[in-house]
Amino acid sequence: MAACQQFSASDGYLSAGINPPAIVESVEYDVRQRLTLANKGSGTPDKQNIWIALVGDVFPFQRVNSREITPESYQISRDEYGNEYAEFDFSGMAPESVIQIEINYKILVNQLNYDLNNCEGELPDLYTQPELHIESDNLQIVDLAQKLSVGKQSICQKVEAIYNYVGNNLVYSYNGADWGAQAALGEMGADCTEYSDKG
Repeated sequence: MAACQQFSASDGYLSAGINPPAIVESVEYDVRQRLTLANKGSGTPDKQNIWIALVGDVFPFQRVNSREITPESYQISRDEYGNEYAEFDFSGMAPESVIQIEINYKILVNQLNYDLNNCEGELPDLYTQPELHIESDNLQIVDLAQKLSVGKQSICQKVEAIYNYVGNNLVYSYNGADWGAQAALGEMGADCTEYSDKG
């Protein structure tokens, strides 16, 4: 894909005072989801439905170029957020039988470059208020945000510095619970929920 492909202004970037992002590189990945379902008992289930979340397009970051699902007996459903699921009905699965579900994708992932030179304004208070798991008033978090903001001229440069810190310094580890932004700075590690809380 050609470098520096621009997105249209209709995406809302220009209205926020930010130039649209440019694609600087794109890489296609082969991704496979596999689930093995075994009935090790002597009976058959009356009702056994399984929903598998499907990888989707996330503009402008990724695009699903192809998707193959086996077995082919499934229904596509969507939740209130637009997420897609493949629903399988394995009711009546025979004893000592095994069913394998496999989903193969080709996913194009884009590396983006944002031009923040024209960024102006301030963050609305709505997005900086402390709440459960987002401890924006925690002294450790406030001190780190102030240090990361030193020498930054615009709010976008400050946000970029914090974003880069999260991406470069938090250690990913699945902890099984939502500990929140402050805990992610410690030794408990962080998964997707803490990354979101921290950013």
